[in-house]
Amino acid sequence: MINALDCQPSPMGAATVVADVSCMPTAQRISAWTESIYEHYYPLDLTPTGDAFRHGELRIMDLPGIRLGALDSDGYTVHRRRNHVASNGSDFYFIPVPLHHALGLQQEGRDTVLHPGEAAVINTSNAYAYLQHTRNRVATLRLDGAGVRARVPFIDDLVAVPFRRDSALTGVMVDFILSVMRCADELDSWSAQALSDQMLDLIGLTLTADANAGESGESSVRLAHIRRIIREIDTRLEQFELGVEVIAESLGLSRRYVQRLVAERGETVSGLIRDRRIAAARRRLADPALSGVSVASIGHAVGFADSTRFSRVFRELTDRSPGEYRREIQAGMRSSAVGAD
Repeated sequence: MINALDCQPSPMGAATVVADVSCMPTAQRISAWTESIYEHYYPLDLTPTGDAFRHGELRIMDLPGIRLGALDSDGYTVHRRRNHVASNGSDFYFIPVPLHHALGLQQEGRDTVLHPGEAAVINTSNAYAYLQHTRNRVATLRLDGAGVRARVPFIDDLVAVPFRRDSALTGVMVDFILSVMRCADELDSWSAQALSDQMLDLIGLTLTADANAGESGESSVRLAHIRRIIREIDTRLEQFELGVEVIAESLGLSRRYVQRLVAERGETVSGLIRDRRIAAARRRLADPALSGVSVASIGHAVGFADSTRFSRVFRELTDRSPGEYRREIQAGMRSSAVGAD
């Protein structure tokens, strides 16, 4: 995968260049690069690793809920500190994918090295460090927090945990991300929304796979159980009676232990089931292949026996009814079709 990328001029050649400091006076380049990263990502401190910062190009492409970036630059270090978090309340997760050389990440006591083609998640609501020692090309994702947590409720347990290149799912995820980057100028609004949903699903699948999460002992066991709970919910969403008793019995765990594991993440089992049902409903309502399926049927398919309750819960979590959400999506499709014509 990486060798093929080396032959391409940019992992994201179609996206918009928002910064290129190479033609600026040398003394201005690092400050211009810092300002650009600050503007297009979030506040942070940036320091070059070499005596001079000569090259820095940033390309950006936005999908709903995702900002894709391609960076080609000399080495630098980033520190996002508590004062940055306090002054900027944005809720993002950050995923870097180095393409040529390794880079380092530090968060929550973990000190991780990412090799080319590998990935890791950073929670930008907490302090972290990013260490790029030499010129590198890096693909990045800045993800809206709510969309990621809807798919991976325990994502904060996985910050700075490397997803290795020898994992098939990591390879698929990275290839998909880079493919979307390369076709940026060909996407209409409907395609962008669909690809955003698919990318978040794939990231969620990769993060919840049975790969070694880099932990040991009790924390590894508890994380493995949380993953099993999430998968059990997802495979049983259509069951009206789904609850902690069903999940605990199916997994061979005690009811109290399941409740405690979920509570440690600030949630309840019923709330987790509700959130994942609504997330699944949104994907179904947005699927053009299901446009002929009634809203009530979609509610039933994700575990709501009563269509009125489905509409009420959907509105509580999305600020609109299932029908309104579907009409917005369809309007976007028609707008995209007209634009294409």
